[in-house]
Amino acid sequence: MAPIALVFLSSAVLNLVAELPDKTMISSIVLARTMSRKITFFGASLALVTWSFLASFLGQLLSGLGSTVVHDGTALVLFGLAIYLVVRVIRREPEEESVLTGLRQRLEGRSQFVVAFVITFLAEIGDLTQVATTSLAARFQQPLVVALGASLGVVTAVFIAVHLSRFLSRIPDSSLEIVAAIGLTVGGLLTLLS
Repeated sequence: MAPIALVFLSSAVLNLVAELPDKTMISSIVLARTMSRKITFFGASLALVTWSFLASFLGQLLSGLGSTVVHDGTALVLFGLAIYLVVRVIRREPEEESVLTGLRQRLEGRSQFVVAFVITFLAEIGDLTQVATTSLAARFQQPLVVALGASLGVVTAVFIAVHLSRFLSRIPDSSLEIVAAIGLTVGGLLTLLS
């Protein structure tokens, strides 16, 4: 079994790097520019932590597939996520702000915390950080440690997005996605070499 510190740090760093160029961070930046940054931070963070625990415990269920399948599967998932990000940069697909705007209008009049939580929770459905967290939990068979590490990573990403929202809105998404793709590739290589 891998050391707890290694599992925790792997999960935290992977989730931080993967979450920064994500639509969830873009929604946090948009929300932080129109609502209280503190409330945006807590609402978005709670949504992401909830998903981190759900994904991690799903990974624990998948760990029964066998160590070789899980090990190789984890490496493939990390490489696949890196390729996905690179393809997204190459295709330069625009973010779906219209969906976010429409959802925000439907939630108008609700508390800012509820708006931040719901938008973030829905934006995170099927997200690459969930896939990565599920894979890590299946591989390391330490779902609580993976979930706590993932939580630290995503909460740090939200903190960065919310508190640096004015500055981050000037950085092209493609630059952040390339950094995340490099991080995921390194994670895949380290997984294969371990």
